[in-house]
Amino acid sequence: MVVDDDPDWVNECAFMIECLGYMPVTATSAMEAVDHMRTADIAIAIIDYHMPNCDGLSLIHRLSAIAAAEGRQTRFIMVTGHASMELAVDAMRASAMDFLQKPVDREDLRKALQRANGLHEASVARSLLLDKISSLSSELSHLTRLIDERPVAAPPAGAQPPAAPGTAATQDDERNMVDYIRGLLRTEAKRSKLGGGALFGDPAWNILLDLLLARLEKRAVSVSSACIASGAPTSTALRLIKKLISDDVLYRIQDERDGRRSFLGINANVEKMMLDYLAGQLQR
Repeated sequence: MVVDDDPDWVNECAFMIECLGYMPVTATSAMEAVDHMRTADIAIAIIDYHMPNCDGLSLIHRLSAIAAAEGRQTRFIMVTGHASMELAVDAMRASAMDFLQKPVDREDLRKALQRANGLHEASVARSLLLDKISSLSSELSHLTRLIDERPVAAPPAGAQPPAAPGTAATQDDERNMVDYIRGLLRTEAKRSKLGGGALFGDPAWNILLDLLLARLEKRAVSVSSACIASGAPTSTALRLIKKLISDDVLYRIQDERDGRRSFLGINANVEKMMLDYLAGQLQR
C-alpha cells in the first residue's frame, strides 16, 4: 500500500511497485489507508510523513494496531521530502523498518522492498541500532553547532541592531549579560526535560536567548543551530522560526559561501526589549 496526499506521487510510486512485480493499492488520506488495512491483507505500507490531519508516524501506530488486532504482520516504510536524523529515529521507534527520502528512485524502492520481505524479528538488534542512531544524532547535533558558528556577512541595511543603551553598553555589563544568558539557557535546558520533555519548555524563548547570546559573543547562528537550541523537534522549530521571521522578530541572512545555508538575527527593536528586560532581571 502506498499512502500520500499527493496523488501524482502515489500513482508514480504505485507504477514503480507494479513494475517490480508487486500488487499495489493506493490511499491519498489516512482514512482511506485505514479502510484498506481493514479490508485487504497489506504486507508492506509505504507512508509519507507529511499527511494532513494525521502525520505518518501516527498513522503507522494506528495501522500497526489494526494489523496486530487481526493477527497480521505489516512492515512499514517511511517516506519524506525533508529527511532528518531525528525523523529517522522517530520512524524506527514507530516500527518503521526503512526510511526513504523523496524523490525515491526505482532502485532505492526495490532495495527497500527486498529488505522488508527479508526482515526477521530481532528485537535486541533493533534496540542496539536505535541506541546507535540516537547517539549519532546527538553527535551530529553537536558537530552542526560547532561548524555553523562562524562569522557571518553583515545583515541587510537597517537590520543590524545597535547596542541597547544602559544595558550591554560597557564591557563589564556585556560580560555579566553573557554569563546571565548562559545561566538562563542551562536552566531552560533542565526545565524542558521535566515530564519527559513534552510538558515544559519554551522553544521561541530558547531561540531568542541563543541568538542574543550569539550577538553579544559576535558569532553567527545558522537556522540548523537555532533548531537545536530550541529544544523542539526540527519540524516544529522550523515552523516556529518561519513564523518569527514573518512577525519581524527575526531576520534571515543568506550564507555567501554556501547557498544552502542561512543565518538568523534578532531585529533591533526586539533585541532592545530583551536586553532591557534581562538587565532588569539581572539587577534584582
